[in-house]
Amino acid sequence: MPDHIYQRMSRRLIGKAPIPILMIDGHAECRVRNNDHLEALRLDIAKDPESRWANPIDVVLGEDIDARWLTELNDNRLCDSPPPSGHFWCISGHHRLMAALLILDKWNPTGEEVDPRVTHWPANVYESGPFFPSPFVRPSLTVKKTQRR
Repeated sequence: MPDHIYQRMSRRLIGKAPIPILMIDGHAECRVRNNDHLEALRLDIAKDPESRWANPIDVVLGEDIDARWLTELNDNRLCDSPPPSGHFWCISGHHRLMAALLILDKWNPTGEEVDPRVTHWPANVYESGPFFPSPFVRPSLTVKKTQRR
């Protein structure tokens, strides 16, 4: 019997950590933008930034990830500190990420330092590999897209 996508994902999970939203890019095959959903998320996040921890996004490691940070995440499975450098690909949670970016623009139009609860999003961090972006990501996105319709 073939592995279910979530079984494959769980084997690739490194841990959970707050990731700076400006280090995350959306995947090209993300769900079509829904402005009503985006506005509802924006309002929820603005009202209670701590609610983000109940709905982490899923990201895959990209380039230039700090080795010490990655070792800490791998060893502890939960990391309180964000990575000092790196790039991540969002494979689930695009609307949450877009809502956070809207809040960041609204609360911080001048570029001043703001509350990290707004600038970072909790994420399940997955290792990258030959499964990205195809047999791993595409089935995951397809499953999540069809479940929300």
